[in-house]
Amino acid sequence: MSSGASKTSPEAANSVANLHDNRAETLVPSLTREKLSNITDEGLFERLAAGVLRIAEPVFHGIVETGTNVRGQTIADPADGILYTMAHDGERLAIIAHHTITRKASLRSKWLDPTKGDVMKAIRLFESASTRVPLCQCE
Repeated sequence: MSSGASKTSPEAANSVANLHDNRAETLVPSLTREKLSNITDEGLFERLAAGVLRIAEPVFHGIVETGTNVRGQTIADPADGILYTMAHDGERLAIIAHHTITRKASLRSKWLDPTKGDVMKAIRLFESASTRVPLCQCE
């Protein structure tokens, strides 16, 4: 907290400074969040999301964008990005990225549908990869 007050004191809980903190339970309005929520070009959103992943986490630097073609348009694929790599500690990693402009009301079915959901697509992709890619021991 930027106010320097104790997190447990009543003063801290009620201070004006704390109203500006970015807490998990409250999304503070921002121009960036608004602009992102207004993107309707799926290809643009996927390129942007992959770029953010690469910058935010070095492990994602080598992610292959499988959900877009060379012109940046979305294509049918079980994932939007995939990466097989090894962590610094030697742990094998199989990473799948899914990006979406789907509205919040439809996310549950998009991700969790038992046959067409992104989670099931990822599981099938991991199962298939574990038989073809020696690095990937997916469980």
